Amino acid sequence: KITTPFCNSNSIVSLHLLVAKSLTTPNARSNQSHSSSMVSDMLEQPMYKPKDLKRLSRNIFVVVGTTKSRLMKTSRCMVIIRHEGDQLTLVNPIRLTDAGEDALTRLGRICRVIRLGPALAGCEVDDQYYREVYGAEVLAPSKDTETGKGVDHVITEDTLLPRIPTSRFFVFRNSNEPEAALLIGGLLITSEALQNQKHNRFVNMPARTVMRFEGYHETSVVIAPKWRKRMQSNKLLLRDDFERLLRLNFTQLLGASGAFVSSHAKEEAVRAVDVAYPIM
Repeated sequence: KITTPFCNSNSIVSLHLLVAKSLTTPNARSNQSHSSSMVSDMLEQPMYKPKDLKRLSRNIFVVVGTTKSRLMKTSRCMVIIRHEGDQLTLVNPIRLTDAGEDALTRLGRICRVIRLGPALAGCEVDDQYYREVYGAEVLAPSKDTETGKGVDHVITEDTLLPRIPTSRFFVFRNSNEPEAALLIGGLLITSEALQNQKHNRFVNMPARTVMRFEGYHETSVVIAPKWRKRMQSNKLLLRDDFERLLRLNFTQLLGASGAFVSSHAKEEAVRAVDVAYPIM
């Protein structure tokens, strides 16, 4: 088994100190450090405005953040796991607005972030934000991100999370790009493989129209055609992956985007697999 290190509660770095140091050091522009450069890049990324913070269980929370690009308002979901009293692990991390980040840090100390999917649409910058600012360790299904850096542990099915009981990873073996899922008790957390956009109340009408056109509303839980096109080279092999996933025991589901499925999630996932990969 591969075990990730315990979270370090003292490894917190202040973003404000990093920026202030870069501004007050002589010849700062010409001698800018790698960390300061990364922080500068992060500041250019869109921040997600928290719209909903929900407690799923005693120590598991989800925050939904929204951002707007041109006409479309979209959303992403970040799962927050509290353990060891005040330590936080963020799954599918998103960078929040300052007010949202203040609320997040009131829950505890950020020590680990887990990205379950490939680095798409700049989401790896969200990982690096928490790594640079809070000293969080980063887990992801591959080091092959667009930046090629900043992943401390590559997720395998043998990866263990200390102090988070009843947790286990699932890894797709036959997808074109690396993707994983995380089971905690009866909650299955996915990236984009399984999601519920049909009941997503945090997107606007233009985004909803586009998603309906692209097949995100085929079923309540869906394996979207866009995801299948990007990830599959062999339908039968990818169906085998989903059949392995369906052997896990879960009743709830939450993707990196979309609505929370509070019950009967496995039955909905079975239907999604049958629609996406029918047995002829």
